[in-house]
Amino acid sequence: MSSESSFYQREMIDRNSAGTPSTGYLAIAYEIIKSRVQMKIPSSLVRSISLALILLINISICQSCNEGTDHMVTDYHYSKPEYHNIRLEVTGDVLKLPLDSLTKPNFSSYSVFQQKGTLFLAFIDKLTNRINIYDVNRRALVSQISTRNIKENKSRLAKITVFVKSFDSIYLNTLLDVYMIDSTGRVKQRIKLPSKPYAALSDFNGFSPPVFKSDSMFFAAYPYLDMRKQKELRKWKRMFILDWTRKKAELAYSLPPFFKENVYARRYLTTYYCYNNDSSRFVFSLPADSNLYVTKLDDRQTAYFGGSQYITEAIPPFTKEEYSNSDKQSLGRYFRDSYGPVYFDSYSNRYLRVAEQKLTKDKYDQKIFNKKSSLVILDKDFKIIGETEVPDSLNLYTLFTTNDGIYAKIETSVNEDTIYFSKLVYKQ
Repeated sequence: MSSESSFYQREMIDRNSAGTPSTGYLAIAYEIIKSRVQMKIPSSLVRSISLALILLINISICQSCNEGTDHMVTDYHYSKPEYHNIRLEVTGDVLKLPLDSLTKPNFSSYSVFQQKGTLFLAFIDKLTNRINIYDVNRRALVSQISTRNIKENKSRLAKITVFVKSFDSIYLNTLLDVYMIDSTGRVKQRIKLPSKPYAALSDFNGFSPPVFKSDSMFFAAYPYLDMRKQKELRKWKRMFILDWTRKKAELAYSLPPFFKENVYARRYLTTYYCYNNDSSRFVFSLPADSNLYVTKLDDRQTAYFGGSQYITEAIPPFTKEEYSNSDKQSLGRYFRDSYGPVYFDSYSNRYLRVAEQKLTKDKYDQKIFNKKSSLVILDKDFKIIGETEVPDSLNLYTLFTTNDGIYAKIETSVNEDTIYFSKLVYKQ
């Protein structure tokens, strides 16, 4: 076994064992019984100690319930990665979407949807808070929708994000509320997200789009909890489930065991996911974890190794000093590797995971703060079959897939009147 493979397997074992409930009370009980036999302790004393232990166990269980600890069973699966079977190639083809004079190319959120066989790209402009919808094949703006009917304060409106399911089912998120509007901007429904058992923020984006199952809507949650405390981390839920019929939302899906016992900066607990409609399974990517977690959001999940060949060390937790100082926390993020979104390419039945390499000291000294990024390619069974480094100009947080290739937004330092997307294709 290579040292690289042994590192990956060792990391999976370490994370699997992290956070496993202690069996200390049972061990103590066993030792008491053994001592009772050896030392002939009076049986009445043994009964008293046993009752005390039962009480302690019950208290422990109740405390675990109160802290939100769930009993998710995780199966760990490792397949040796093959990083050179397939790659992505940046082509010369560029998708160009023209902008009007009021719209800027640095949109805050986007979504892609199909209607009557036509592919559309929608995004909300940061300056005007208008939703712009483009016909991708025609490269043409087909609709602009105002959000003026959303009655929120200015700070909340500045954070608004959008998901377009169809022209008559458009969803807006203002961090703490979710709106459904139609193509005229009329508000059809508004649901306030719960503040109990704790407040959690949310947003909509193309790299982790909402998922619809029956009357329920699933989307990412960002709990407002103190990440330095294990008690808080055990409460942490990563998804909202919003029932439009009951007009009620609830939190679901805990962190993996390793993250309940270690402190990371908030960005390292960001929820990235995609959804495979055919298998009805969510696939989750965590920034500090080489694994991908596959689940139906029931009581089981499978962790598949999905790490980059360029990330050869476990991503360490943040120290108290780093977490307590915002400047040192920023440095900590720059000098740590990380993972980003995971996308499902339904046209090729493959998964694409963003990996970001930590900065070198030379890059940091030159004030070059963009991490070198790559896309890890996995087949339908979550076996790694390739990985490709991509140019720094491509924003892998704006990626979408089509039947003729994959597109990622080209970032420029110039205010353009056009949005550019570069096309990538698979090559053996």
